[in-house]
Amino acid sequence: MNPRHPPKHFPPYVWFIVGGILFVIFLALIPSGDHHPAPASDLPSPAPPETPAAAHPSPPRFSPARPPAGLHSIPPRPYLAQAPTGIQSPWRETIPTEEGQPTLESHSAKPTCRDRIVTYLGRWTAPDVVVSVLLLIVTALQVLILVRQTDILGLQRKDAIEAGKQTQAIAQANEKAARANERTARAMENTVAQSKAALKATVEQGRQSLRQSRAALEGTLTMSRNDQRAWVGAMRPHGEIVADSPLKVTIILKNLGRTPALNVSYKARLHWQPFSEPFKPHDLSTDSSTARGLLQPTEEVTLPLVEPKPLTKEEVGTIISREFTLYLYGEVSYDDVFAKHHRLKFAYHTTPTLDGWQEVDAYNTAD
Repeated sequence: MNPRHPPKHFPPYVWFIVGGILFVIFLALIPSGDHHPAPASDLPSPAPPETPAAAHPSPPRFSPARPPAGLHSIPPRPYLAQAPTGIQSPWRETIPTEEGQPTLESHSAKPTCRDRIVTYLGRWTAPDVVVSVLLLIVTALQVLILVRQTDILGLQRKDAIEAGKQTQAIAQANEKAARANERTARAMENTVAQSKAALKATVEQGRQSLRQSRAALEGTLTMSRNDQRAWVGAMRPHGEIVADSPLKVTIILKNLGRTPALNVSYKARLHWQPFSEPFKPHDLSTDSSTARGLLQPTEEVTLPLVEPKPLTKEEVGTIISREFTLYLYGEVSYDDVFAKHHRLKFAYHTTPTLDGWQEVDAYNTAD
């Protein structure tokens, strides 16, 4: 029981009074035996004939002037002229009549509740009173206990209803909190996904920037190295073509870079072929090379080539007529100070006027 809600009830004496009233009403509602037929033995015997000695009729069994015992508070009642036959009632009275007439008994109207209560109480003895009082006390106590239990049950019901409401409110609050947590979790998942995407994009952008920076750095380093490295080039050959004389041709190699060229070696060859055919050089890998070693910046080295067999007038005429041509080609290999290996290829052919040499673009390469 919740002490914050004490039970509400009336004082005990109120319940005693209520119980007594209910008990009296119960007794008053008990039907009396006045209206039930009485057995023949209980019927009054006919009055004996009067003797001359009786100057007056015998007094009635109940006289209006003297009410029966226990009925002192009953007021006089109207009487009937004749009582119903065969009914035993305490309210019958004998009415004196003229001499020689039958005796009449009066019967009152239907008894009231008050008359019944007074009559019933008039028959009580001391044990009856004690038992009735005890019953009244027990009844009052039972009513009090019942009311008390009813109040307790009512309070328990209210507490149960209130607890149910609180439980329902807590459940609703928990449901709302769960929904809010679910929304928060979804928002956090979306935020995490967005953060992952942003981080991935940032990482990819960083990698791309790094690649670009590395490429730019490598480009800068390459440009710087290319600017500072050794560049070996083959200058245009010099030599005259004279009939019936050995062919002597020289070619100049020069370091055009800013740093020395290391491990310089070169090889070259003269090649005779028809002018109308494309240039088809022979493989120089089997040819021996000439080692030069170190070639300082702006330093030049002359590479002489001699064809011991002299050219005839007919061969010189084929050059002038563009039937044949003479090619001079070769390779130069070297290393720069940045430990990079490089190779140079050069190729030239004679002009029909025999006044110089012309480059072969398809073969001239350098790295």
